[in-house]
Amino acid sequence: VIFSDCEGSFDTFLSCGSTDRSAAEIMAGLLGVWFSWLLLLFLIASSLPLFVEVWSERSFKVALVRFVKQLCTLSPLLFIFQGKIIGHYVTNELRYGGATYVSTGRGLPTERRPFVGEAHEQGLKLKKVGGLYLDYAAIAYYDGVMLFVGTVLAGLVGGGSGAGTARSQLAWIFVSLSLVIVSWLFAPFIFNPY
Repeated sequence: VIFSDCEGSFDTFLSCGSTDRSAAEIMAGLLGVWFSWLLLLFLIASSLPLFVEVWSERSFKVALVRFVKQLCTLSPLLFIFQGKIIGHYVTNELRYGGATYVSTGRGLPTERRPFVGEAHEQGLKLKKVGGLYLDYAAIAYYDGVMLFVGTVLAGLVGGGSGAGTARSQLAWIFVSLSLVIVSWLFAPFIFNPY
């Protein structure tokens, strides 16, 4: 695909024929196409199993109402955050190993956790260290802050000013980035209020 000629089937991915387009315009068009349908595909694919199950058990109307309720309760943010966490742990398992068998027969432990830890009644010392920040800081918060700073810097230096006609497609990139940034920074607090 990279070294193919301009046959017309990969017009989105190739700059064929016109050499008067700038590199920023070509990249804006490419990224606009990728992020427009990939974001939609990810959000639909993460909600589709429940939608199909409810549709097959009850009706299409009930499934559609359930899907709208899912969107209203910000489930796409949870799916994005969950994808980040699962990706982190799968990468670490492949990189370092250490997978062990977890015996079945016990329930999934669920608990509410403080942000940093449990504080003493007097002073600022912590009685018990641990919490949401320490659990997710290295996995999601640092990456979310770096992505936020990079997005702000890209916007400040004129992010899409050289994109030309493809500038409107860059809106999908910023929608995707904002969903990812909000999810990585706020999902533990939205879905685990203390």
